[in-house]
Amino acid sequence: MAEQGIVERQNAAVDYRWADSRYKRLAGQAADLLSRQPTVLVSVGGDMTAKVATAATRTTPIVAVFIGDPVAGRFVTSLSRPDGNITGVSNLNAVIEAKRLGLLREVKPGIETVGVLLNPSSATAPSQ
Repeated sequence: MAEQGIVERQNAAVDYRWADSRYKRLAGQAADLLSRQPTVLVSVGGDMTAKVATAATRTTPIVAVFIGDPVAGRFVTSLSRPDGNITGVSNLNAVIEAKRLGLLREVKPGIETVGVLLNPSSATAPSQ
């Protein structure tokens, strides 16, 4: 932000909320933030917080950090032209898993077994 001339408490205010893994609190926190009429709502924490943000407003711009695929998650219709009031970044985990395995084979030819730790309750688990 500083590179863009934005300095918190000088020419910008950033109002944070933490749910502390209590996801039921997110909707109330989003409503509280939106009642302050922010210029933008930033959603960090993956698809769960992005869902809450999009349910809370269709007018305030949302910048989201996605865990999965924003198109598959129905947040946008296209990566090249996100529609509505949401945009953001994604590491597209589910899309690049095959590429990761290919890279691993290049680094370690002949590899036969790969161990994977995965959170089965994650929204991206089935595609990963």
